[in-house]
Amino acid sequence: MKVCPVVTRGAGNHLEILVFQHPVAGTQLVKGTLEDGENPERGAIRELFEESGLRAVATRFLGAHPVGLDETLWSFWQCDVGEAPEQWAHQTLDDHGHVFEFRWHALGASVPADMPPDFRDALKFVGGALTGAD
Repeated sequence: MKVCPVVTRGAGNHLEILVFQHPVAGTQLVKGTLEDGENPERGAIRELFEESGLRAVATRFLGAHPVGLDETLWSFWQCDVGEAPEQWAHQTLDDHGHVFEFRWHALGASVPADMPPDFRDALKFVGGALTGAD
């Protein structure tokens, strides 16, 4: 199972979601693999910190959804982090020490052209979960 912490800001027609630029794999949402014995909520909080440096102060389960051709189950958790910068870079301790460039993406905007298919699917699910749309 994969876990996907979802960080948002704004509301209504101005809702934005946190995305990042992976140095070799395009625009992505934060996500990772659930560790043995770890519950999905804790996994989402851990992944958020490892990949972005942000600490969640509250969470809300958005749902689980099979993603990609292999239909891997992703567990989505909305994470409240309080205030977050407009953009920033974070060097991961895992994933080969890559530097991820974080920014905000408006949910109603076109999907970034370099976003891999699995993340496009995940973004569509998250958008529906956050706005109540299918």
